[in-house]
Amino acid sequence: MIPNLDPLDYEILRILVRNARLNTKEIGMKLNRSKSVISERINRMEANGIIKNYIAIADHKKVSSLFISCVLVRVNDHTSQALDLFRNAISDFEEVLECLHITGHFDFYIKVVVENMASYNYFLTEKLGHVSNLAEVKSLPVIDEVKREVRYPVFN
Repeated sequence: MIPNLDPLDYEILRILVRNARLNTKEIGMKLNRSKSVISERINRMEANGIIKNYIAIADHKKVSSLFISCVLVRVNDHTSQALDLFRNAISDFEEVLECLHITGHFDFYIKVVVENMASYNYFLTEKLGHVSNLAEVKSLPVIDEVKREVRYPVFN
């Protein structure tokens, strides 16, 4: 269900997804609104779960090395109960940054980030390998991260 947002809410969201460090005064100046109006809107969107969190994005290439792999998973059982069990199991793995239910030969795309190949092997054999309902797993190790965005565009 899409929450009841008006054009001002959408404008605030567009600004925040680009730069969450802006304060209410700065956002208000951009939108020609008062600080209190912006603050009330942001508080309401936070309370309603529209704004879920604020994050800092570190450049991992400058901080530490990572091993990133795209993993394609096909499952045997496609009943809603079996799919929910798979989703819940995957959601519990801290190594999994993304899990998308997709169409085609494979059912799920999973983005896995770990420290090194040994950690990835452990994830595959001791974590993912113990999830029930697996039919096929295909690993696609990442050579280079060309572009990474963590924000979705805001449409209204």
